[in-house]
This record gives sequence, C-alpha cells and structure tokens, in this order.
Amino acid sequence: WDEVKGNYSVIGPLDDYGTVVLAKDASGKSLAIKRVDPIDKLECKFMTEVYLKSKLAPQLYECGEDYIVMELIEGETLSKWVKKVGSTPILIKSLRTLLDLIGEFDALGIVHGDLHGRNIIVTHGGWRVIDYEHAHRGSQSADDSFCYAARDIIDQLKKVAPEIAKIKYTCSVG
Repeated sequence: WDEVKGNYSVIGPLDDYGTVVLAKDASGKSLAIKRVDPIDKLECKFMTEVYLKSKLAPQLYECGEDYIVMELIEGETLSKWVKKVGSTPILIKSLRTLLDLIGEFDALGIVHGDLHGRNIIVTHGGWRVIDYEHAHRGSQSADDSFCYAARDIIDQLKKVAPEIAKIKYTCSVG
C-alpha cells in the first residue's frame, strides 16, 4: 500500500470506509485505488473479465498485493440516483435496466455476489458495477442480488407512486 501511494497522488476517500481513494497518476489522470488486506486475486480476475466482455466493470490498471488501481467511474450510486427520480416511468424503466444488467452477468456466468444500490454507479453512458470482492462463477439470477439492488428502486417507486405499495410482488428474476 505504501509503495502504490508513492506512485500516485492520493486526493481523498471515495467511500465511507476509506478503503477506496481518489488518486491521480503522474499525467494527472484520475483513478480509484482500493486498499485490501490481503487481496484475493479472484477480484481482479472477475473485474477484468467483466470489463473486457461487457464494460460493466471498471478497467483494471494494476493489481498489487494489497491494492487495486482502476478506472474511476464517475457518476452516482443507484441508491442516491433513485432518491432524485420523481418519475414512475423512469423508475420502472430502471428495474428493466437492472434485469438487463443481471442478464449480462448471467451471460458471462459470473455472480457479482454483492450487488446492491451502492455498488451500481449510474453514469451518463449507462450503469457500471463496482466491488467484485465477492464475485464467483454461477448464475446471477439465482442469487438474491436482484432483491437487494431492486429494493432501492422499489422503495422510491412506492414514494412517487403510492399505488405501487398495494401491488404484491416477488423479488425474483426467473
């Protein structure tokens, strides 16, 4: 960690825990650096595979013993984004986007393992997924992730369209 900090200018934390920081390289390019102790190289493997095949993950630049240097995904978390949306059609469309995202992971045969509103970043170019610490092989739609990620959207839908609260739904993809 100390070695990587020597190669980059650390600006400040990007998360509430201080494990991910905003940094700049020598050229001034903004990056995200995640500190882990010690790193599970599978996180880097899955992040790279998802990035190369679907661009849903951040691009990985360096994977050290206790850190990951990666592309900075600019946008806001799905949890924060849905709180600003006051449109029922947009929120319903976001549930469809979430299903499509899960379908992309299914096509890759990867379960993110920790898919929720704070690990999905809404950008101008679409949704991106961060934090591959719990990723593994399998079927994303068989995981409970849809329920966790959809909860933020459904809770906001209930606020902007109270009639939604009366609808019985099951939180499953299949």
